[in-house]
Amino acid sequence: MNKGYIPYILSGLLFLAGGIVLYNWLTSYPSWSLQEQLQVYSPLFLEIIFLLIVIAIGLNSRHFVSLWKTIPKKVLATVGVIMIIGAILVVFCRPAGSQNLLR
Repeated sequence: MNKGYIPYILSGLLFLAGGIVLYNWLTSYPSWSLQEQLQVYSPLFLEIIFLLIVIAIGLNSRHFVSLWKTIPKKVLATVGVIMIIGAILVVFCRPAGSQNLLR
């Protein structure tokens, strides 16, 4: 067997195991109890996902740097200007339906 497929097989098995655990958890509690448990566990899951994203970016940093270097400076400048204009719009322009909020 080709060793290149091992991470994909392991991730598929992990996904399947997680699905089984989630199914067992959902079927073993009433809905009100699940809501209470999710209120407690949701922040924990958010922190875990954020940590996994940071780890993934750290592991793939060489790829991000090489990708960043291939993007032309003109495109980066255009994206930067769009981000700055978007930030200014968010800060200084209110949404159309928010006239009643100021009263």
